Amino acid sequence: MPGPTRSAAPLLLLAGLFLVVTACGDDPAAASSASIDRETFVATYVDLRLSALGTITGELTDAERERILAKHETTEEGLLSFAEAHGSDPATMKDVWEEVRTRLQAAAGEDTGTEGEAR
Repeated sequence: MPGPTRSAAPLLLLAGLFLVVTACGDDPAAASSASIDRETFVATYVDLRLSALGTITGELTDAERERILAKHETTEEGLLSFAEAHGSDPATMKDVWEEVRTRLQAAAGEDTGTEGEAR
């Protein structure tokens, strides 16, 4: 069972990526029009993290990444465009990461049969 540090680390890494992407973005309006919706972003990110956490290395194969992206009908560019479009809005991104955290914790509770029962 992963500890809090292990499950928080990927979120911190992606949050850092979004800060960099947002700071380097050229045209937020253009990114917004190409962006995927919030639910697609959250569901895709959660599935990517859960799959990676299920591996020994914590990393996905290209094939597994592509399978998950196809399942959610999006691309890496779609995920990045969401970050570019919404990364400059701290309230929105806080809500997004809270939803990701909640879903990851719920999935961990389902795996262990303990955390989900407390709710």
